[in-house]
Amino acid sequence: MLCLSASAQTEWLHVYRNDGKFHTMPADSVSTITISARTSGVASAMKITPVTGRNINIPVTSFSHVDIGATVPSIYITTDEPIDDVKDKVTYIPATITVKSYGYPGMEDITDKKMNLRGRGNSTLGMPKKPYRIKFDKKTAMHSSLRSAKNYVLLANYIDNTLLRNSVAFATAQLLDLPYTPHAVPVNVWLNDIYRGSYVLCEKTGLNSGNVYDIDETEGILLELDTNIDPTDTYFPSESSVTGFPVAIKDPDFAELEEDGDIPSAKEAMAVWEQDYRRLEKAVMGESGEDWVDLIDLESAVRYVMTYNLTGNCELKHPKSVLIHKAKLGEKYHFGPIWDFDWAFTYDGWEGVQKPDVLLFGPANSQSNHLGTKFFMNIVKDPRFLERYGEVWDDFVANKFPELLERYDAMAKELAPSAALNGEKWNDEHYNNSVSSTAHFDSNVATLRNWLIERVEFISSASNFGMYIDYTVTDEAPEGMKEVKLSTDNVVASDPDPTEGPLEDLFDNDPETYYHSDYHSNDRHDPIYGSYLDITLPEATTEVGFDIKGRAKNLNGVPSTIEIYGQSEGSDQWVKIGTAKSIDQVISKDSGVIDARLSPYKSKEPIIKVRFAVIESKSSFAPLTIDLSEWGVKSYWNLAELKMYAK
Repeated sequence: MLCLSASAQTEWLHVYRNDGKFHTMPADSVSTITISARTSGVASAMKITPVTGRNINIPVTSFSHVDIGATVPSIYITTDEPIDDVKDKVTYIPATITVKSYGYPGMEDITDKKMNLRGRGNSTLGMPKKPYRIKFDKKTAMHSSLRSAKNYVLLANYIDNTLLRNSVAFATAQLLDLPYTPHAVPVNVWLNDIYRGSYVLCEKTGLNSGNVYDIDETEGILLELDTNIDPTDTYFPSESSVTGFPVAIKDPDFAELEEDGDIPSAKEAMAVWEQDYRRLEKAVMGESGEDWVDLIDLESAVRYVMTYNLTGNCELKHPKSVLIHKAKLGEKYHFGPIWDFDWAFTYDGWEGVQKPDVLLFGPANSQSNHLGTKFFMNIVKDPRFLERYGEVWDDFVANKFPELLERYDAMAKELAPSAALNGEKWNDEHYNNSVSSTAHFDSNVATLRNWLIERVEFISSASNFGMYIDYTVTDEAPEGMKEVKLSTDNVVASDPDPTEGPLEDLFDNDPETYYHSDYHSNDRHDPIYGSYLDITLPEATTEVGFDIKGRAKNLNGVPSTIEIYGQSEGSDQWVKIGTAKSIDQVISKDSGVIDARLSPYKSKEPIIKVRFAVIESKSSFAPLTIDLSEWGVKSYWNLAELKMYAK
């Protein structure tokens, strides 16, 4: 028999089960926990006896483990008139709110305080677990990390099986020193005495009373670039746009300012700000001759895009939920605050596509189909942007990423009981096998943590930090580099095909001919390097790059993943210096073939040999590192042309 004495207010008993159920209760409400056994001495059941109330009996076969620890705060919302749930994000519903902090650091206890409730979000509002907006009559403190405000947000994270995506994104932006980044407070929410799930309490994005707290709404502005039209927002007229995507005025409400006498005319104010923003658009799109860096803060652009890139949030390409702000006319625009990351970490509705090597702006052949990509590519391809990105990224990986992982582990541990309770409410049956529920929290959290580590490795080794592959290849060498003449004298192929595509055709300047790796024999490729080319350089270098061209209108066998290795003079060790991913998606719209520049790849030590290792290719049976000989097939690759550059 295990006896529990009355304990501190912040301690709870959490009983985890392996059958989808979960029990949680204040530890001081439990009198005893008893393990009963059969006559054979084998444990058969666990009985929890509360101080008051009915016993809880759990078969040992359904029991996982017991933990005594803290719990997250609970929010109880009771509407004045009974409702099942909110219906839209326009109608406010009178209600009262009670917050029980249970000693959670920084959380305020609130009892039966009047407030109003409505829905929020776009696609998330149509999901079974609704996100909410809370509105008080006057500024109210809820948590020490959140500025006292009238409005707060409860994020539902319904499609997030870790409940951590937004929180990790916020933590990333905070470590990157992006101002006005929201804070995340985990809470359990009840609506009219029905448990709704685990939520994140955070600031409403807005000027003055929101998280953009020190910009005067009579002088500054907060805009949202988003292809979704929100009926509660006001928009600049679309006919004057040079980007094609809508631009919403999130704050201020010019009509309200005019009504309060803070500005003489809402119409005039809106016209002035529209003209100011359109100037930015034209500069970025190269239609005015102005330098976009004179109008947008470069540092905020670098750190904002980096947050999206690290978290694999590809919604910049639409764009969606992209916020920019400006303190006053005459100053620069700044990107931020970040918002809406439940569709991040390359989540696309199906867990199977959560790969850490996805390009931020997607396949090159689809870039012209996304309005946001057209806009952002003019920023991220700027050499000034790339240079500063590299500096900030190196510092982040060395000094900030370890702290992000520490925060991640702490957040996951804190959230575990709430996630288990959420998983009991929103179990796998609600997801139609498209995503597992938070009932599998531990494995989900481990998967996302590994994803983060692999994402950092990918960005650190990929061309252009994994944002894009430049498929606009010119005859000129990359800046600061010169071409290395390739021939069969300095290039050796690991397994050329004996009858098709000789090696010399790879550098004959004829796009109609091509090199083809062996596909007639069943001999396996190298288990580490796949099928590769070894290139001997005329002199040692620390930086190399490549131009590749696929076979004319034939994508079968074009490389999709290439790893670049270097070998120092006098050494027999190959050291990986870079990876090119998703190359098979970089299809030139003009020629219909792969035409890509892969550079630069930097080595810490001077190298005299380079290994161009093809790991995966399009239309192959499996990665080239896999032995397929017993099935009588073999993966292969081919290219029409290869050029190499070195610094």
